[in-house]
Order: sequence, then structure tokens, then C-alpha cells
Amino acid sequence: MNENNDHERLFNSLPAYVLGALEEEERIEIEDHLNGCPLCTSEYDDLAEAGTILALNVPPKQPPSE
Repeated sequence: MNENNDHERLFNSLPAYVLGALEEEERIEIEDHLNGCPLCTSEYDDLAEAGTILALNVPPKQPPSE
């Protein structure tokens, strides 16, 4: 896989990373990538902020009682 495809794959995995929905291997790969990629770091910051805003502004729902 070339570097551009690898970057695109990691960039596209950032939403799942922010949500904690990745396997450990891919999570570590993204963390390593974030250390050297300002574009992905900026995107991660934006996604993390959006996730925080949503979490703070969406009222919690209780599951239906059975």
C-alpha cells in the first residue's frame, strides 16, 4: 500500500477512533500517525470537539422497561 492510500485509510478511520470503535492494533497505528501528521491531528481535534458538544447537548434516553 502506498503512503497516500495509507494516509487516506487512517484519515477515514479517525471518526471510529474518536468513538473508541477500533481494535487496539489500528488504534495504535492511528496514534503513531497523529504524532507526525498535522492534517490528521487537526481533523482529530475537530471530531473530538464535535463529539464532546454532542455528548453535552443530547439528553440521555432511558431504555424502555421490559
